[in-house]
Amino acid sequence: MASLAVVVTLTLSLSLPFALKPLLARWGVVDMPNDRSSHSLPAIRGVGMAPLLAFAVGSLVLLGSADTDEGAHLVSIVLVAAVLASVIGLIEDVCGLPVLGRAAAQLLLGVSVGGIVTVESGGTWWLVPIYALSFAGYINVANFMDGVDGISGTHGAVVGASFALSGALTGQLWLVGVGALIAAAFIGFLPWNLLRKGTFLGDVGSYLLGASIAAAAIAGFASGIPLMAVVGPLAVYLGDSMSTVFRRVRNGARWYEAHRSHLYQRLTDAGFSHIQSALFVGVFTAFSAGAGYISIAWPGMWLAAAFAVVLVSGSYLVSGAVIVARAREIVVQEGNTE
Repeated sequence: MASLAVVVTLTLSLSLPFALKPLLARWGVVDMPNDRSSHSLPAIRGVGMAPLLAFAVGSLVLLGSADTDEGAHLVSIVLVAAVLASVIGLIEDVCGLPVLGRAAAQLLLGVSVGGIVTVESGGTWWLVPIYALSFAGYINVANFMDGVDGISGTHGAVVGASFALSGALTGQLWLVGVGALIAAAFIGFLPWNLLRKGTFLGDVGSYLLGASIAAAAIAGFASGIPLMAVVGPLAVYLGDSMSTVFRRVRNGARWYEAHRSHLYQRLTDAGFSHIQSALFVGVFTAFSAGAGYISIAWPGMWLAAAFAVVLVSGSYLVSGAVIVARAREIVVQEGNTE
């Protein structure tokens, strides 16, 4: 049944855009280029409804599997959290939402997820605010990082696969299933994003990505997955977003306004294609996830795992900055020789 759930999810994610694109065009759900955009022409957004519906149906199939009986409540938590967050994103896509309204809805959903997970796992209540902030925060991280073709699909594939492996290594079959469904939902979207120009996830899709990953991470940690195995796959996205916010605040810019300051965006400005930038982020994400597995293989070495995760995410930031700086030097040198 778990294999069937993955096949259903992948099939729906691949096929649903055929019906959704004309519908979204008729609704006028069109993304207009702005200061943050890596595209120059209007494009249909909201096609993230395809991986959303695929993930939802696949999760229901997974819940019918006897293999996930013990973790059915955790699968349900991830499913409901992802769907509700995606609805917030869909509303933003179609008619817009005030910033404070979005933030309040995300935090309220995060508190609910944290509270339910805490009750289910018998955890301590002081973690609920941390869970809530982490949930809302990662939704926005996924949204901020969705700026070039292929990056969100690649992230969903890598993180989903890493969660599935963590579940397999720790005997938590529910996480194997959820991770595989996240990967399948976003792999199915990749051909549309890469081969059909002008097809974007929109907020509905980026909210699905952030919420499903965050809810799975919270539920996984609460059920005993080592912290670094949970954080490792997310560290590169977090590092890019946090360093960008810090740099913009330091420079006196309004960090919350549209911009092209993320490292992955600066890499495209430096000459990388969209897929090269997405793969650059994806490869480092895979290495960071691998570093987190140290805490599963050797439970007492969580500090070494943390160091390895920080080292990999730091290497991403440093190597990317070097590439950008080198590209600028070449432009200056070519300008001086003309």
